[in-house]
Amino acid sequence: MHKGLYLAAASVLGAILAPSSGHTAPIVAGNYYEDRINPTCPQSFYFCRGTFSATPAGRVLNIERLACTVKATQPITKSTLNVATTANGSATRTFGLAFAKTTQVGNLHYYNVNEEVKIRVGAGRYPYIMIEYPNIGTAHLDCVIIGTLL
Repeated sequence: MHKGLYLAAASVLGAILAPSSGHTAPIVAGNYYEDRINPTCPQSFYFCRGTFSATPAGRVLNIERLACTVKATQPITKSTLNVATTANGSATRTFGLAFAKTTQVGNLHYYNVNEEVKIRVGAGRYPYIMIEYPNIGTAHLDCVIIGTLL
């Protein structure tokens, strides 16, 4: 009985703390690969994370382009493209990104990045975007990775 209550509480807490994913299945056409995410992160943390789909089994993904727009209630202090072995896992590889601030309207900060990248992601690995800010805030990411499957 206690285990059931614990599992129920953990799943409710996970649903509250997890960002809404707004994630659809990647587009695969031959070797072309495109994956989009648009998570909204609640005002609970000092960061926002958006996780892309796992690289298909038996395939390696060469990420060649990353594009994101971000709307946040805090200024971004750090932004990275990372690779993890599980959907919510820690980074096994990290690559710094330079999000350019385009404008600020009231307390909302708007950023863009659209750059060529050269990152190889192994089969079953999860690329993800992480932005960090100095104070607890909210953020919405709209990101795409484009690459080639090998």
